[in-house]
Amino acid sequence: VFVERQSSDPTQFDALHTIVHGLVSKENNYGFGEEGCNGTILSAAQLTGNLSGGVVQHHGTFSSAPHPGQRLIVRGCDISFNTGHGWTFDGTKNFGPRGFSSDGNRIEGNTGCGYNIQGGGGTVDDFRIGNDEVIGNGAPGLWAQSGTLTNFDVTGTRFVRNTGAAVQLDASITGGRIFGVTMRDLRGAGATQTQSIVGSGALTDFDISETHGVGCSAINLTGTQTRVTYGR
Repeated sequence: VFVERQSSDPTQFDALHTIVHGLVSKENNYGFGEEGCNGTILSAAQLTGNLSGGVVQHHGTFSSAPHPGQRLIVRGCDISFNTGHGWTFDGTKNFGPRGFSSDGNRIEGNTGCGYNIQGGGGTVDDFRIGNDEVIGNGAPGLWAQSGTLTNFDVTGTRFVRNTGAAVQLDASITGGRIFGVTMRDLRGAGATQTQSIVGSGALTDFDISETHGVGCSAINLTGTQTRVTYGR
């Protein structure tokens, strides 16, 4: 299933308020693609065993691309055992996308990251990841890889037995928090999630509090920090 706005002009051909519910998507290229529609809701979907990833948001098929991720909501989905990332946000060609909410999803056993986020030509605004289960993926549970992000919040989510870091922040982020997050790998010498929250991105007005890490290293953020606060 693929939804796309058919123009880079934000005032033309703006597809609004698409609902995809109860989708079963297996052994496709991507399980679900969103390229610039506005207000799309994906709920109660099973996206499993796809060949390039579970959910992909990117710039679309136009040379002057529309922006992905206009107020996308994804809730109660199983995004598991796909080749590639469970969830890919590719904003490397964009005009400043905004609005993304993930709530109550299980993202498990994908060969890449649970979430992979790449910003690009504009600031990516308004991300929220909440109450998800991100388990046993073949790369970091969440990798904010590049670009500039604002209003970026990760709350109440469990990162268990991923590979490398639970959360890796290499993008520049202004305005955000990581709150109430669990990071755990109890397999001792066989543990693969060996780092908690790491990265080299510049952080501004950012808070990390009430996190719990077991079987992983301490928080290690090496980028410039401006008004960054830490709780327990």
